[in-house]
Amino acid sequence: MDVRTLLLQQWASCLDKEDWFPPLEKVLENITLEQAIWRPVEGAHSIWELVCHLLFYEKRILLRFLGETANEPKAENNDATFRLPTETFPNWKETRQEYFSVHRDLEKILAKSELEDLYRPIPDDNPLMLELKSLAMHNAYHIG
Repeated sequence: MDVRTLLLQQWASCLDKEDWFPPLEKVLENITLEQAIWRPVEGAHSIWELVCHLLFYEKRILLRFLGETANEPKAENNDATFRLPTETFPNWKETRQEYFSVHRDLEKILAKSELEDLYRPIPDDNPLMLELKSLAMHNAYHIG
């Protein structure tokens, strides 16, 4: 198995292919606004905050790879990546759908790009192959 195939399998398991943990698309399928903002204990992150956090890092890598660094999300620190927009059901649906879209856009790039492009350094980051490997592990950690 080549590295691209392995990474595509890892990437899919984070979104829509069941593996060792449930994929995020299935987990979020029927989550209500109340469930999305609920915190299990004081100081823990809500489901929605975790989705915002995952979206922040995936979107930043996507835009950096595409050379659109002026549009990449910004945050003062890691804690700021968990910030929510106004807590409404339409905003929750929008965040969830944006995450699915960005994740799939990165998957398409991984599947279709020439290997040399996938190993090309991204501005301020590692090559896309390494970033996607790290993001897949990061996603699995938070999904789990």
